[in-house]
Amino acid sequence: MNGTPDKIEILKPLDEAFELMKKILFRPFDLKKWFVIGFAAFLAGHFAGIGFNFPFGGFPSRGANQNVVSQDWGQWEEWKPWLPILIAVAVVLFLAVAIVLAWIKARGNFIFTDCIARNRAAIVDPWREYRPEGNSYFLFLLLVMFGSMYYIIPRLVGREWRYATLIKLHFWASAYGIGLLALVFFAGGIVQGLNEQDPSLPFIESASSILPYLRGATLAMLLLMASHLIFAFHFGLMLFGLG
Repeated sequence: MNGTPDKIEILKPLDEAFELMKKILFRPFDLKKWFVIGFAAFLAGHFAGIGFNFPFGGFPSRGANQNVVSQDWGQWEEWKPWLPILIAVAVVLFLAVAIVLAWIKARGNFIFTDCIARNRAAIVDPWREYRPEGNSYFLFLLLVMFGSMYYIIPRLVGREWRYATLIKLHFWASAYGIGLLALVFFAGGIVQGLNEQDPSLPFIESASSILPYLRGATLAMLLLMASHLIFAFHFGLMLFGLG
């Protein structure tokens, strides 16, 4: 190739990023903007490394632990029949919280990126604007999470999944639900965008043109919900050794 080869820069991107940071945060300085962008970073999960220390005090000695175990063992025996149910409830609650947090984080990543790329402090507008992208990203994270759970959970509980048919139903219901959701959002976005470019159409009419596609998205969400119910049912069968 002729000409001078491109020079690989190391410090220049850092200098440009530092200048952008100063422009966003200090030119001009706006405390409200700091809080809004910080909250967007919190929604995106960028504060996940921050933990809390609880003042439980010192741990008791080994002899004290042995006395407590020997005194309370009879009470634990009374609760032993309920232990599988308590574990199942705890797992379901954990999954519910994890799914909600993953959904918020998926949308929060787009909100935080919007704040940085457009140099604005906004939560509500990008939350609505990036709803299709955030939902698609959330569904991808959900598939990755459930895929890893099929590998991890049997090794934690010491049992294998009961029915390959339920695994296939879960997979195909999730796949068709995600495919249908992507299709209706893609088609609805094109239709709404074309209608909004038509000056002869009122804004309300162009905005309402996406309603049939939102109904299709609801159907896709119901299909995804059915797939998750299949997974929960199969998980219960494996946990309690049924089937």
